[in-house]
Amino acid sequence: MRSTTTRGGLAMAASVLLLHGVATAGDAVIADPYAAYFQQGKLRFDNVQQMLLAYRRSYDPADPALAWVDAEGGSAGRASPLKEFPKANAFDIGAVAAGPQSVLVSGVVQAGEKALRLPPRHVILTYDLAGTLRRKWVTNPWHVHEMAVDRAGNVYALGHRIDAHSANLVRKYTRDGVLEREFMPAAMFPHGENATSAERGPNQFWVEGERLCAYMADIDELLEFDFDGKLQRRTSFREALARLAREHGGVRADLVKLAGGGQAANLLAKVRIWSEGDEKFSVALARLSLDGKRSQMLEATDGDELGTGQFPLLGMNGDSVLFLNRYTATILRR
Repeated sequence: MRSTTTRGGLAMAASVLLLHGVATAGDAVIADPYAAYFQQGKLRFDNVQQMLLAYRRSYDPADPALAWVDAEGGSAGRASPLKEFPKANAFDIGAVAAGPQSVLVSGVVQAGEKALRLPPRHVILTYDLAGTLRRKWVTNPWHVHEMAVDRAGNVYALGHRIDAHSANLVRKYTRDGVLEREFMPAAMFPHGENATSAERGPNQFWVEGERLCAYMADIDELLEFDFDGKLQRRTSFREALARLAREHGGVRADLVKLAGGGQAANLLAKVRIWSEGDEKFSVALARLSLDGKRSQMLEATDGDELGTGQFPLLGMNGDSVLFLNRYTATILRR
């Protein structure tokens, strides 16, 4: 596979800085009171809006469970989804995403329905960047596992029905919550609708340019759709991952994180390479081809050269690769 010399050179030159967690020009330190979210919470980087989101479990309406910051570190906010439901005792966040001048969160409202043997409310909330609730809609019977938003504000929800068999696994809503269509038939996958709850690792769901991308972990495949739900390309990474494992002393490899590579022909990937018996693994950074070319390892499998073993890969910002130093709550740009 081809990769640009400039990007590879910049990444290798930054190796020592990443290893020691030293901030450089272009890095963004996340300020208090937001830093703690990104040091401990679950993360989601939105490539379209260049927004990093973090969320955690909260049973206190006064304790915001969701925070966000832009890739430059200049704009940040927080919100408490539980606060929007005064009679609820919990809000279980399922997915988050960034939209045009907005942040979205999907989740399940817990307000005593379990004791009454009633289905809980599944909802999507939209906040502006000041943390003010702008829209709220119920998605029942749809349970959202992953969510993405295009530049027009349309919302795509990977999930399943809670009341019946799911014929399709993706729903498209308008920015106002109107259901527009369903697509991605469950019949495309060996285990049908169970594909939304992957056992081999997390599914990944994001917008890349004019494409909606769904990486389905159980089958190691990337599905690319246009925004009308028509399948444009289906790429299997199974052979590429097996080759990477063999060539670097492992027995198998799985994907931890995929990021748009800035080129239509490949994706940047954080890969975990397992030893015999799944007792040990090493972490590596690779570029996976989407056009049949050979994939390329970008760092040694000890995970130290670029620091990917220590710092989560977030995504791309132009030609730069973004990582997060959780220890210092700093977005690293390399």
